[in-house]
Amino acid sequence: MHAGLRQRLAKLLAAALPKVHITHNSFLDWESFPDLTELDASLPGPKNDLQKALVAYVGDLPLRSFITGVLSDELQRRPFDDSPKRPLTDISEYADVSALTARLIDAVDQLPRTYSVLVSIPHNAVRVIGPAVSQGGLDLTPDVKLFTVPEGGGPYAVPEKQDVLPFILSGSAPTGVTPGNLYLAITCQGYIPTFGSSTPLEFASFISRAFFGLCIAQLLLSRGRAFRMGGPHRRYLLVYMHSAEPYPFQDAYEFPIDISEAIESLAIHPFFAEKIPPEHRPKWALKDLTDIGAVMTRHVEDDRLLRAAQWLFDSYAATNPLLAFVQATTSLEILLGDKTLSDLVGLGALLGNRCAFLIGKSRSQRDKILTDFQRIYETRSKIVHRGHPRLSPTEENDLWMLRWMCSRVIQEEMKLVLADPKA
Repeated sequence: MHAGLRQRLAKLLAAALPKVHITHNSFLDWESFPDLTELDASLPGPKNDLQKALVAYVGDLPLRSFITGVLSDELQRRPFDDSPKRPLTDISEYADVSALTARLIDAVDQLPRTYSVLVSIPHNAVRVIGPAVSQGGLDLTPDVKLFTVPEGGGPYAVPEKQDVLPFILSGSAPTGVTPGNLYLAITCQGYIPTFGSSTPLEFASFISRAFFGLCIAQLLLSRGRAFRMGGPHRRYLLVYMHSAEPYPFQDAYEFPIDISEAIESLAIHPFFAEKIPPEHRPKWALKDLTDIGAVMTRHVEDDRLLRAAQWLFDSYAATNPLLAFVQATTSLEILLGDKTLSDLVGLGALLGNRCAFLIGKSRSQRDKILTDFQRIYETRSKIVHRGHPRLSPTEENDLWMLRWMCSRVIQEEMKLVLADPKA
């Protein structure tokens, strides 16, 4: 950050920070909070490397989000009480506005911070994936791995033991990893606040859903139906900051309920269970996971496969069949769509032809896929353009066929990526 920008930010912060108030000794008072959008307006244009880096580290309004996030992070460590609203500068640590301004700007300059975000693999899915993961873990990409947490936690600080039954029945958020459990561990760069979200946390959510979507498309896992006493399943992104050894636990960030339920329900795919003998399953699972990792490694240069897999998983997670139908169609559009050609021949016709010729193994199968897809796309258009109220039994069957098409297209696109010498 050059000196001129630091000076502009210091001037704006020096004017804004005395207007910041807190409540209950621990929280920012948002009703009186000053507008900090001028901080981001001071940044160079969107094509500037600094602007692009800060958006990638934090979000679309990086300075406003980072400053408010850091202040909230610090304040929530203070004891809660019933004290009335008061200026932030009444607290001794924040009384020197000049020193506070310099500290916050230095914190921006020191970005990115490094985090591990862990997502627990559900029990029934571990039975499929676990035997393929060695004791040291399985690296899918340089930043994503499957890892069984050892006794003592390994690189992660382990919380004090808690009674399992009250924890399960209460639905309380976890306070860290559980030794012996298998996790998808994602390394992120940037800033993750204690409250709210940011680009790295959203990226970790995307990567985890894309991973599960690829496992479904590869016929390793399938969406089942899970039952739990006491209400819905809750799944979390467990965040550890690389600020000490072992990494201290920051917080657990809850997935939406539909995503949580879908993750919890993942189990061995019927095809995998029926066609692969138990003694051969670890080898087959390792090959599929290795292929998935190779595809995930390419996401920086072309993330269409991962986005399509994420939309496919979200379709399986959706509790509204109409939304699930649109999400599955979107998965196909990501891989097969082409704006220029769709303007000429129509998006539905383009998708249908590309899908049929990519996954059809015979002329008759291609013809059937074309006929089925035309009917499917008409349903999608009724939902999006005419507010179609519900799916008929035939349309519900078409949803399952559509998801099958998505999986087959993802499989074929993966083959193309893996056959590319750059892969």
